[in-house]
Amino acid sequence: MLGAVLTALILAPPATSQTSTSASDRDERTVSGTVISSSPNTLVIKTDSGSYHLYIFDQYTIKPSSLASGALVQVRSIPSSERELRVATVVMLAMLSSTGQPKFEEPVPASIRQLEKAIQRETRKFGIGLRAGVGLDPEVILVGVHARLGPFFSRNLSFRPNIEFGFGEVTKLFAINLDGVYRLPFTPREGSWSAYLGAGPNFSFITHSFERAEAGDRGIDFNDFSFEAGLNILTGIQFRSGMFFEAKTTIYASPVLRLIMGYTF
Repeated sequence: MLGAVLTALILAPPATSQTSTSASDRDERTVSGTVISSSPNTLVIKTDSGSYHLYIFDQYTIKPSSLASGALVQVRSIPSSERELRVATVVMLAMLSSTGQPKFEEPVPASIRQLEKAIQRETRKFGIGLRAGVGLDPEVILVGVHARLGPFFSRNLSFRPNIEFGFGEVTKLFAINLDGVYRLPFTPREGSWSAYLGAGPNFSFITHSFERAEAGDRGIDFNDFSFEAGLNILTGIQFRSGMFFEAKTTIYASPVLRLIMGYTF
């Protein structure tokens, strides 16, 4: 008999798991009421029974972008470290249903909204952006603007013309680049980043300024302005946020290597 009792006790599931689960369920509350005041960090509502409730927001709170005084809301909350203060987890605004009764619609999380905007930006046929970087051989600091057109003919092929201004110790340049970009298909289209290759003609206007002084000479100053045409070959990584990093080499023109960071709006 004693052996059977011991066996039952050993095989029985622990009671603590059920107790903690029910305690967790009791900790989360849902209250409806009218907004009295709100701020970026707090919310005060008044229920139909006339009681007031104060809530605080944290970084995980899902709520509408604005909460006007007098709006009817429903608040889900959990306890905070202070007894009379609760942390709002979800704040829902009331929407009128077809029957005229208030219906609470849960707001879309901010992370989903950000992802939606990023996908919309990525799928637009046209975009503009800014870029900056450095050029090597000759050494220049680069700033510029670009446009993104497409995709054309293929979901992975787009046109990205850009204009760059370069400033160095002895070199100044103005470059027009008519680059085509191909997104490499080994990275998933729905991923947060993708790699690409590209190429296109380059048209540069370059000024070299030198100043040299030798013993016994007054010095020699001269300016040299030239036009160069070359071929760009580039590779880079594009992030869904719009940021990209790119390495570009130019054949038959200067600079030989460009390292560029940019953002497409």
